[in-house]
Amino acid sequence: MKNKSDNKLIVEFSHPGAEYVPYKKKEDPNIVFDNSSKISGRRKWNNLKSHKRKFIQSIGNFISEDNILHKDKKLTFWGEWEAESNFKMINDNDTPRFVHYPILDKTYNGPTKHNTDPFVFGDNFWYTNCKQNSRPFLQRMSKNSIILFGTEGKTNFKLDTVFVIKQKFNYLEIQSAIKSFSEQLIKTNFTMNNMLFDKNKTHYSYYVGKNFNDDKNLFSFSPSKVLNKNTSVGHERVLLNINDFGLQKIGAGTVCKRLYLEKSINNNLDDKFLYDYWKKIVTTCFDQGFVLGFDFELPKII
Repeated sequence: MKNKSDNKLIVEFSHPGAEYVPYKKKEDPNIVFDNSSKISGRRKWNNLKSHKRKFIQSIGNFISEDNILHKDKKLTFWGEWEAESNFKMINDNDTPRFVHYPILDKTYNGPTKHNTDPFVFGDNFWYTNCKQNSRPFLQRMSKNSIILFGTEGKTNFKLDTVFVIKQKFNYLEIQSAIKSFSEQLIKTNFTMNNMLFDKNKTHYSYYVGKNFNDDKNLFSFSPSKVLNKNTSVGHERVLLNINDFGLQKIGAGTVCKRLYLEKSINNNLDDKFLYDYWKKIVTTCFDQGFVLGFDFELPKII
C-alpha cells in the first residue's frame, strides 16, 4: 500500500554484527552440544538482550561476475536467523568461529524475543518491523528504495544484505494474505510477539523485496561465496568504504540513516541514481570475491 508520504530512499541500517560464541568452560543455556568435544550442536532461539549475526550455509541461487545465473548451489553468507540452527566449529579463534544451518523447531513454544529481520529465505526477502517504531521514516518507503543492512567496523561498513523494496503492505493486508506465506516466515516474523493482532503495532509496514526475476538490474541479495572443494568455509562480509558510498562517519552512532538526501527531491531519489548506486555496490561485491545470493532454501522444519 502506497500513500503520498512514501519516499524513495537509500538507508544505511546498522545492526549488531557479532556472532554468538558458546561458553566452553561452563554450561550454556543457549546451546545444546552434540558431545563433550563442544565443536558442534544446536543453537536455541536467540532470546538474549541483542540480535546476533550468524555465518550461514544454505542452498541458493546466485549471479556471478559474468552475469550468469547459477541455481541450487551451496552458498555461505552472513545473515540473521534468530530461530534454531545446527552449527559446527570451523575456526578456533578467527571470525567466523561457527557455521550455522538454519532450522525451525515446530514444537518450540518458549519465548521468542527476537524476530528475523531481514528474512532472506524463500522466494523473496522480507523486512517487517525492526526499528520502525523509533524511526518512522522506515514505515514510509516506496518501491526501489534500497536498505543496506550491515555493521560498522573500525574503518568500513560490513555489508550483509542489500534489500530493494518491491511492495509495501500494512497489517490488514498481511492478515488477509497470511495463509499464502511460508510457515518459517509466519513463525519468525508475523505471529511472534503478536505482531499482527496487537492494536499498538498496527503502524508497522511490511516490505517484500524485489527478486532477480522481478528486475535483473535492481534486486535484493546477500553477498555470498560459493562453497566447493577449492574454497575455505569462513569469510568476512563485504567492506564498503564510507566515503565511496556516502555512509555515515564511523562512530556516529546513528542506527538508521537516510543517505544522499541532498540529491533527492522532496526526499525522493530518482530511479537512475538508485540503479547506479546499486550497480556500484554490486561491482564492489564482485571485486571482493563475492557473488549475489538469493532464493535461499527455507530452513528445514523439524
